[in-house]
Amino acid sequence: MTRLRKLEPVGFRGIRLPSALDFTRTCKSMVIFGANGHGKSSYVDALECYFHGRIRHLEKENVSKAAYRHRDYPKEEDAGVRIEFDEAACNGALLVDGEKRVSFAPETEGGALLRTEVAQELVILRHRDLSRFVDMTKGEKLADLAPLIGVQELDQARDELSSATRRLEDDLTENTRLIAERRKSAEITLGLKGFDEAAVWKAVNERFKLLDIDASVGDPATLGEQLARTKVVSDPARDQKVKRLQLAQSAVDSLASGLDLAPLVNSFGRSFEQLNKDAESLRLLSIADLLQAGLNILNSSSWEEDSCPLCRQPVQTGVLRDQVETGIHTAAEVRKRRDNMVGARDRAERAVDNAKRLAADAIDRLSPVSGDAEETKVVRDIQTLLVNLSQFLEVNLPTVQFSSQALEDWNSTSPGLLAALADKSKSLGAAAASVAPSKEETDRLSAFRTLSSVESELVRLAKLAGVRIVIERDVKSLRNVVRSFEAYERECISRILSQLSGHVSTFYQQLHGGERYSNVRLEWVDGGRGLEFSLEAYGQKVTPPRLLLSESHLSSLGLCLFLAAAREFNSRSQFIVLDDVVNSFDADHRASLARLLTEEFEDVQLLVLTHDPIWYDILRRMAPDWLQLRLGHWTYDLGVQVDSGPEETRRRIASLLDSGDTITAGNMCRSHTENRLKWLCEKLGTPVPFRMGYENERRTPEELFLALERQVSNRSHFAGRGDVIWSRFRASPFIANLASHDQPEVPVPLTVGDIRLAMNLVTELEQVFRCRDCTKWVWFADTDTSRHECQCRCGKLEFR
Repeated sequence: MTRLRKLEPVGFRGIRLPSALDFTRTCKSMVIFGANGHGKSSYVDALECYFHGRIRHLEKENVSKAAYRHRDYPKEEDAGVRIEFDEAACNGALLVDGEKRVSFAPETEGGALLRTEVAQELVILRHRDLSRFVDMTKGEKLADLAPLIGVQELDQARDELSSATRRLEDDLTENTRLIAERRKSAEITLGLKGFDEAAVWKAVNERFKLLDIDASVGDPATLGEQLARTKVVSDPARDQKVKRLQLAQSAVDSLASGLDLAPLVNSFGRSFEQLNKDAESLRLLSIADLLQAGLNILNSSSWEEDSCPLCRQPVQTGVLRDQVETGIHTAAEVRKRRDNMVGARDRAERAVDNAKRLAADAIDRLSPVSGDAEETKVVRDIQTLLVNLSQFLEVNLPTVQFSSQALEDWNSTSPGLLAALADKSKSLGAAAASVAPSKEETDRLSAFRTLSSVESELVRLAKLAGVRIVIERDVKSLRNVVRSFEAYERECISRILSQLSGHVSTFYQQLHGGERYSNVRLEWVDGGRGLEFSLEAYGQKVTPPRLLLSESHLSSLGLCLFLAAAREFNSRSQFIVLDDVVNSFDADHRASLARLLTEEFEDVQLLVLTHDPIWYDILRRMAPDWLQLRLGHWTYDLGVQVDSGPEETRRRIASLLDSGDTITAGNMCRSHTENRLKWLCEKLGTPVPFRMGYENERRTPEELFLALERQVSNRSHFAGRGDVIWSRFRASPFIANLASHDQPEVPVPLTVGDIRLAMNLVTELEQVFRCRDCTKWVWFADTDTSRHECQCRCGKLEFR
């Protein structure tokens, strides 16, 4: 199993500068304290992104990977996360380039395998996720735990069985549909009102009587055998001849109905002849546009009154205007008559073209009936007249000589031709009737064809029924298999849940001790495929727990499940990350949780992050061997500030000064000054005015220094009381009000010299409390912490 050795994000989320979490060579557990907004969760985000390739709570619209990099980190440099493990072969790094692309640095096979395996385990728990599992639906709980409890294979097998069952059930549904179709077809063929087997065979035997067969048929096989012995066939040649005669008769009748052309062609002829005779009107029609142009000139003011606009001869304007308007009116009437004539011609042409098509079809149908040309003579005569009519309709205006001979020929000849067509139709009908089979023959043939069709449907029905028996048997068997499998699945999962629930109940009891809730279980739900919590309260079983539990208890239930599942199922990772999981816990339950973590998970590396100073102090006392870390005030230019020890801080400030970054170095120097003053006050028990709530933790460097100076001034035996450092430090810009961290920015930026001087002053102030002979701090041999009267090892430096 693997533990964390070192976690070092840089330029990632709220971490701008390298700010490593060093778990030492022994991979110790660690507790980190920092107020909200100080960047604690950036470390958790770093771990989640490394193992999962994404940060789930950032997967929102317009966020996601855009929030992975610190906004002030140089775009040309790769941000990222470097991680070391107790197994060096698994070390790796995640990179986020300037375009927000996530990649993994070249890594060993062991590193890639570790990331894959840890991603499948429970490693990180955030406050927002405490009650997430508790509030899931039953099915979601099972799906969420399935990868952990190792039932994916069972899930896959169950899905395959269910899929096979559904396919068979679909086949059964399709078989039912086909059977219904075949029954409906047999029912319609026999003329029955519903499919009844007895009625079907009764109707079949009645059809045999029409064939002069006294049969008693009751199954498809016997029906097939009887039909094979029965010879009822039609004469194809005779049927073909009847069909040709009927088609020829239909074509002759269609032609006769399409020869009612007289009204249309006569209407055209009359209108054309009238227009053709009215030469003067046609002349006006040809100059209608010219007349309109002349009228426009007469109505305008661009010509001399009482003179012709064209020849300039004297003329009476009023008379000329009347003549022109009369001509335009007459031309309009002639145009309307011409348009009516054109419409009549179009209608006549369409009717004639249709008659010509029908005549051609009639000849095609009559030719196979008889090779005698006399059979088609009347139709050919009609074709000739129709051709003449088409030519007559093509005449155009104006024409010198108009001939209506074709129209006269049609009017005089068409009645006789229509009568001849009627006679031809009668003769064709009589010929077809003389050749067609008798009613008795038709009835026998219809009965035989009905029986043949029914026999085909009944044979298909029998086959479908046989298939249905097989499908029903398979469906029944597979359903039994599914039920047996589900029972086995429930048994396996229940056995795993029983073991898991034992841990959950134990952990819950440790958190809530003698309270009224007990026997917390995660159980398989009867009547549905899923999981649900239950617990016992006041002698009753309660499920789901939200019916009774408060938000705080639901959160602790979620925490217990996470810890139990991690304990039970994590096989590769030996570390757990808890991010602000005690927000809603009261003081008693905080102590219980600390005891649970230190006693039940002493073999697991824990990384606990909190903004709760009470729980931080509880963990410090109950787990003294854990690493303890405090985060300072977060700033945009510095990002997360880790209290990593004075020597490391001084080194980082010096490095920033060497690179010319005085702004960042100055901010770090302010934080360092405040941190070291707090450290001295804590070690010496320096009294400061009390404040309510978290404000008691927030002190300016000036407050701390003045309190420390007052305390030192009251220690008459302390050698460092009169050291010059006190006056020098008091004048430092890092202790004056103007430069304290909660005041506006300094009007004039601090110089490199200011910062180096401040760092030296802090170091000198610390050395006042260190013995020059034995190099031990003055509180080294403190024997009475209530009075803080202490001394170094050799006793030459006293503080009393």
